[in-house]
Amino acid sequence: MKLSRLREMPYRITDSIAARVFIDSFFVLIRRRFRYRKIVVLLAILGLLAILVLVLFYIFHFQSENDICPILMDKHYIRGRLFVGSRNTKTSLFEKPSDDFFQPMDDNRSFVYSAYIDDRPAPDVNFKELPVVRILAAIPRDDVSNGQKRFRCIFWYGNADWPVETHVIRITDMNKFDRKMPMMACMVLCKLPTTNQSVSPVGVSLISRICNSPPNYLPLNDLRERRRHFETSFENIVSTLESKNSGTISNFAVCVPPIFGQNMTMMEFVEFIELNRLLGADKFIFYLESPSSEIELCIRSYSKLGLVEFYRWNFNEKLEGLHYHGQIIAQNDCLYRVMYRSSYLTIHDLDEFIIPTRTTNWRNMLDLLHEDLRLSESNRTASYCFRNLFFPMHDKKDLTLNLTSLGDSQSPLKTLTKTVSLDYIQPWKERSKVMARPERVYLWHVHEILDESLVRKTDANVMVDEEDGLVYHYRSLDFNEFPHGRHRNRRMWKFSKQLVAKVMKSTTSVCKPLHSVPAFESSSVRRKMEWKDDLFDIF
Repeated sequence: MKLSRLREMPYRITDSIAARVFIDSFFVLIRRRFRYRKIVVLLAILGLLAILVLVLFYIFHFQSENDICPILMDKHYIRGRLFVGSRNTKTSLFEKPSDDFFQPMDDNRSFVYSAYIDDRPAPDVNFKELPVVRILAAIPRDDVSNGQKRFRCIFWYGNADWPVETHVIRITDMNKFDRKMPMMACMVLCKLPTTNQSVSPVGVSLISRICNSPPNYLPLNDLRERRRHFETSFENIVSTLESKNSGTISNFAVCVPPIFGQNMTMMEFVEFIELNRLLGADKFIFYLESPSSEIELCIRSYSKLGLVEFYRWNFNEKLEGLHYHGQIIAQNDCLYRVMYRSSYLTIHDLDEFIIPTRTTNWRNMLDLLHEDLRLSESNRTASYCFRNLFFPMHDKKDLTLNLTSLGDSQSPLKTLTKTVSLDYIQPWKERSKVMARPERVYLWHVHEILDESLVRKTDANVMVDEEDGLVYHYRSLDFNEFPHGRHRNRRMWKFSKQLVAKVMKSTTSVCKPLHSVPAFESSSVRRKMEWKDDLFDIF
């Protein structure tokens, strides 16, 4: 073999400048007939070590980002089982790409729900790791404690034949106040692949073992595009409140954790929607587990008006180990789902209402709160925490207010007839509820937002005084647990005329009772309301 060909071979191994200098020096010495043999031997050893380091770097860096798994290199498997392309593509595994139901992982013990691309420099990620993908999942606690390094993320591209596999950065337990439950509500963080930076992935799968077949697929919600639009629309908190750009960005969104059971009437549901609308809400998000047919019909009617979004919550026996039907997963999914789509978000149950004390709507309430703060402090406010006040439901109705226009002398509107409240107002962080700016938060807890869950270290959580606002909570109480005095509280009567008018209009034009729907229409409505379980039954 000629010396020139021998000299070209190392260039095929590496393009490193240092390696080129070494190779040139090496062959110069060879031409001088090994006059400096010791130096040549030393340089040769150093060169081999350098090449070995480069090879190891390639193996651990690039292969850790895309391990060569035979199943991921099979075009027939990729095209036949998962989505690699348009979101409208139909395959044999799923009827359509969806991120509103729990999907199993390869171990059939863990489940994933949704995934979001996030480039905010939050405290739970290093700057070099950005952007990351946040996957909301339910994983057995033992599996996480035994080591999270075995979990892998598989990214799917719309214009590429091959998926890219990366490792999991970390797994965060979202419920830090109850670590005894066998299932953990998790936020799984994966780094976006660096091998194809010019194109964003369209979906992601999570597996528990390297090279296992992924039975799940989550469409990726890219928050970066939303952020660009949001930041051009609003410059600070004042313009956020004063903006009239309601076409794409709402002012106040209300999220309700999973609805299950048959305890709520249609009238109570309409009361919840219309009272919150009076307070300022212009977007509602519901997670439906097992609502009554009447409530589901009402939700779908409101969704046609653009006021309501609803998502499936297919809670099953394998998820029973989650705390309270997995509500913290739903809350954080709602946080990311409305992020950069709403200026403010509040998450509470159907029997709770955030009521301003000095004003009659949330916007004026926040204006008064901001007047008590300097502008710089207002811009630093990430959330507002409201104390809880109970209204016992077993007390007799207050029928002093004439509500016969509703057609029922025993008015079903609890906020206008249950006018006795406890004297005791619970302290902050005990049954309290929060209103927050979604883009300032990366983890939402049930009764508070921790300082460590804020994106910016300079931001703050404001504890709202009862003179500015309270959570009115309507529920049956055990007076052995709450042996406190009670008093008459008719604050809600300020909303009586508007509330009654809106409830009357909605119950006649939007949410008609099922018994008022013609038989043929009622049956067709019920068929439309049924979930297509044959398409999603993958457990």
